[in-house]
Amino acid sequence: MLRNAVFMSLAGVIFMIIFAPIAVMFARESIPSGLASSQAMTAPNATEVPGQAGPAPQAGNPPENPPEKQNRTEFGPLPARPELPTIWLIGDSTVRVTTPAQQGWGDPFITLVAQDRANVINRAIGGRSSRTFHTEGRWKDILEHIKPGDMVLMQFGHNDGIAPDNPERPRGTIRGTGEETVEIIHPHTKQPEVVHTYGWYMRKYVTEAKELGALPVMVSLIPRCPDPTKPEAYVPPENFPTPGYATWARDVAAEENIPFIDLNQLVLKSYANLTGAEIKARYFCEADNTHTSPGGAEHNAKIVMEALRGIVESDERTRPAFAHWADVLGIETRGN
Repeated sequence: MLRNAVFMSLAGVIFMIIFAPIAVMFARESIPSGLASSQAMTAPNATEVPGQAGPAPQAGNPPENPPEKQNRTEFGPLPARPELPTIWLIGDSTVRVTTPAQQGWGDPFITLVAQDRANVINRAIGGRSSRTFHTEGRWKDILEHIKPGDMVLMQFGHNDGIAPDNPERPRGTIRGTGEETVEIIHPHTKQPEVVHTYGWYMRKYVTEAKELGALPVMVSLIPRCPDPTKPEAYVPPENFPTPGYATWARDVAAEENIPFIDLNQLVLKSYANLTGAEIKARYFCEADNTHTSPGGAEHNAKIVMEALRGIVESDERTRPAFAHWADVLGIETRGN
């Protein structure tokens, strides 16, 4: 009897060891998925929020959409500190480019502005002309976020010279600053489009920035590298040699009575006494004579900043609505 009892006890223990885990597994799998989800949602650490499906985020957990990811549109970043004034940069790849070994002056310009005093948003993008930056909706997006007291630095021209209906790159504008137009069928969209002059588009940027209380500043396009094969030192011209996008930018600025940074001539003057090969090595990328290297971008950015400081310090058109830029740019005395 005792031997049988011991045998039965041992058999029971062995049975529990082998089959109990299997029974638990089947029991878990038999719980309906909806019930399991409900139990998980009502776990002790979850807090229901009225109007929301599921628990509220717990302390210490990052939100699903961090603010830094929300603080932009499809066209680019927005001011990180909206309460501060903003400098908006619009232009082409000579202002902002993502190609390796190349850099536009807009990115190093950002580092020259105290980030606790102002935002700098570089919305320039490669391949755009004064026309396509507008027609693609990029300018409209900026207009939705500009506020009174902001500043807009605009530089276009390098991509405007191509034919308006070029089959591969239909981005050109009519030369000049007049009111001429041409009607085309856009090669890509197959839709009709009325194309205006370079000056017409630049005036549009100026006028619409003014309407929102911002200060538009016209910037002439950066120059291309002087001939790097010439052995003699480069001699910059005293004045604009022939009409072109730099002179048309100047003319629009004068017509609209806004500040003008003659970046084209300022940069050329900075090349004095250097040979074309030296200029190429210091300031331009290897791939072409249009796009600057990081060294050239930094060089141009400093020229823009120096010119901008001069405008804010002495140009009556920046007062009184834009007097705050003197503090932003670290100018202690603004003249009489």
